[in-house]
Amino acid sequence: MSLEIGWLQREFHQLSADELYQLMRFRQHQLSGLGLLQEVDADGRDPLAWHLMGFAHERGLVACARFCLPGEEGALIRVDRLLCEPLPGLEEQLFLQVMERVERIFKLPLECEVTDAQIPLLKKRGFDIVVDRPAARSGMVCLHRG
Repeated sequence: MSLEIGWLQREFHQLSADELYQLMRFRQHQLSGLGLLQEVDADGRDPLAWHLMGFAHERGLVACARFCLPGEEGALIRVDRLLCEPLPGLEEQLFLQVMERVERIFKLPLECEVTDAQIPLLKKRGFDIVVDRPAARSGMVCLHRG
């Protein structure tokens, strides 16, 4: 049986207090589970970002991603905090949602900050490892698709 996910995308100022709390709690739990909570999650980029959240009936928030809009880094969308519960097919659903939204809404090249375990999912979708600059968060790898 496939888990049905309802996807919600919001700019930071559109998040309700409850959504913001759920998002920050979920991210902290997921990052600590991956051993990637050496730095503070609230890094100052959230207020300028869009946030994608996946909700499953009776489970609540099960997936999220943060879309960092173009700035000094150039004309590309940088997506990080690609996190999800370990449910069958959910990580792939999250990546497909991210790619579809970037293509439809932003129409810009996409760069993702991912864990080593997530690299194969993106490489099969045409992403390459960025070698000229490191990921912003230690333990992560940048992948780019033009």
